[in-house]
Amino acid sequence: MKNKKYYSLWVLTLALLATFISCEEDGDVRDGIRDVNFKATAKNRNITEGGTITFIDSSTNVTSRLWTFTEGSIPTSDQATVDVDYLTGQSLNAEGVLPGYLTSLSVTHDDGTVEEGEFLVRVYNKVNVDFEAEDTEVIIGASTTFTPVVENLRSLFEEARAEDGLEWTFEGGTPATSNAENPTVTYNTLGTYRVTLTAHRESPLSEATKTVEGFITVTEPVPLVPDAAVELEDETISISFNGDFEPVTGQEAFIEVKVNGVNFAVESLSVDATDQGFLNIKLQDAIYQDDDITVSLLPGSNIVAMDTRTPETFTDLPVESFKEQFLISEGQFEEALDFDWIKLPQNATIDGITEVLLVDPPTGEPTGVVPSGKVINLALNRNGGATQGNANAQTATAEVNLVAGQNYVIKFKRYMTANSPNILFRFNNQGGANQLSFNAMAGDPNLVDRWLESEFKFTALATHAGKFNIVSAWAAYADFYIDDIVIESDEARP
Repeated sequence: MKNKKYYSLWVLTLALLATFISCEEDGDVRDGIRDVNFKATAKNRNITEGGTITFIDSSTNVTSRLWTFTEGSIPTSDQATVDVDYLTGQSLNAEGVLPGYLTSLSVTHDDGTVEEGEFLVRVYNKVNVDFEAEDTEVIIGASTTFTPVVENLRSLFEEARAEDGLEWTFEGGTPATSNAENPTVTYNTLGTYRVTLTAHRESPLSEATKTVEGFITVTEPVPLVPDAAVELEDETISISFNGDFEPVTGQEAFIEVKVNGVNFAVESLSVDATDQGFLNIKLQDAIYQDDDITVSLLPGSNIVAMDTRTPETFTDLPVESFKEQFLISEGQFEEALDFDWIKLPQNATIDGITEVLLVDPPTGEPTGVVPSGKVINLALNRNGGATQGNANAQTATAEVNLVAGQNYVIKFKRYMTANSPNILFRFNNQGGANQLSFNAMAGDPNLVDRWLESEFKFTALATHAGKFNIVSAWAAYADFYIDDIVIESDEARP
């Protein structure tokens, strides 16, 4: 720690203007200067909380005196010399000034004259010290940066601030000590190590130290391996890792990509611009949704992570193909229909009206298929009327805009009872050739009274865009339940 200079902070001498007042009964005023003197002093007006100030009244011809001490250990005193403790400190305000506590003295001289004076004493809070580290668990050979969390470190006076400072001690670290505010320390040996920080304020003097045992843990490096590989919408293959990479150039020869078992030429390999934990691969040729794609990292590359690790080689890591998805409705049917799905007007009499209900899912034969929460129930002709209508449910917010001529698949979970109707999928409630019909095959006893996963493949028309509808086709009374609807692209290699 730096050599400490203990500043004796000014002895305050208050020489206040005296008011001469005659107290004689006959009212005579004596000419000349009275032989009285008012003199109050304090040994240090600036101390650290918990410290003591000695106040001395050297006034002459004193009959009585009264000291008053704001926030002092005693509120008043009539003694010529008095020690006062100050247990409550203050911190610098927004202007960098330490507020003060008022001290006053009133002296009555033997001629009846009363003289008064007041001044401020400043009580600075003690230095408070803590610290943080960028990483408290580091790989052997790696570094971490420390940050002090210190309060009340700045001395009150400019000439003393050169002695204010920090002293770090890093067990097992390089460097072992530092006076920097934010030192970066390297650890080259496995183990757990303590860290100590001492903060010193020169004026008024205060010093605090904090030591944390086992604050830093030094471990063996974790292998740098891929987490997953996915195809992005622009046909980029993106591989996520458990670490961030330095920029990569000229390493394409160490990446091997197989598409349906055939090696495809790699056009580029780079670190993702927004997340350095991803390596991005672009191929020279196009890839398709139904392709079986794997990627391998060959030995000998110069790819390196920011923490100096190198990725372990891997072989035939599967790549998840990109699927464009619309109308992801999982968990959508948990509120009222008019929030998520709109029941459109019916084309049926009141007796034969079809209901669109939001209900808890029915249970049946276990199949492992479980809907997510509430489901839509299309109930035909529940009232048994002679005229039957169809029920239409439409998304309240989402539009599905498909590309004409491209292939798609509608996937959903469904539960039907015997005689359930066909289900019609429409866009903007357009019928005829624009609607897609799903045959529920309710006559098959193996398909009723249980939850199943179903899908319907189709090639989009120009009219397959806009609000997506579910319609139950006219039929005898039956219940049909549907949930977790999604439309995906269904691209295939030509």
